[in-house]
Amino acid sequence: MSDFIIPNTGKKKNENIQILEAGPNPGILYALVDEGTHYNKYFDKTSRTLRLIFEFPLLKQLFMEGDTELRPTVVSQEYTFILAEKSNLKKMIDGAEGRIVQPSEYKNGWNLGKYLGRTFMVNIVNKQNKKDPSIYHNNIGGISALTDSLKAKYNFNWEEVVKSNDLVSFMIDEEGECFTSEAYQKLPNYLRKKTRE
Repeated sequence: MSDFIIPNTGKKKNENIQILEAGPNPGILYALVDEGTHYNKYFDKTSRTLRLIFEFPLLKQLFMEGDTELRPTVVSQEYTFILAEKSNLKKMIDGAEGRIVQPSEYKNGWNLGKYLGRTFMVNIVNKQNKKDPSIYHNNIGGISALTDSLKAKYNFNWEEVVKSNDLVSFMIDEEGECFTSEAYQKLPNYLRKKTRE
């Protein structure tokens, strides 16, 4: 499930927040967050999860009442932290690479960090809120490597697709030193809480 990531500052959310239009949108991957191991009620099993967070510079907004600085809309996607042929994480990597990555290439792991700061064409899917069908949420359907042909195909103002957020790469370690790291301090409150559960 994807979320809008809005920092908790004690202020009220702006009631006029817009969601991204469904379809392709240029997004910059600015955070990789190891969320730790959690129980999934739907699948009735425990698994380690990873969250990828994208910013969308072409839709800047005032997210909290009293804000004076426009910030890019943010959408994230959670993945099971497993790299297998049919996993959603593998599909994301295939999209980022613009090709099917072969098992022999990731048998010793895969460096997701190389994608931080890169712009991708992100396919946004808008889904209704289960409790209130009048509310829609942005979800990430998939990503594609940004090629010159994709840039030419879509008439976005590419000069405005510029990163605003600091890059964040947070991995949980056995010693727990990660919870005193600079990367941990940059996480939104709800992710700080989730990584410690």
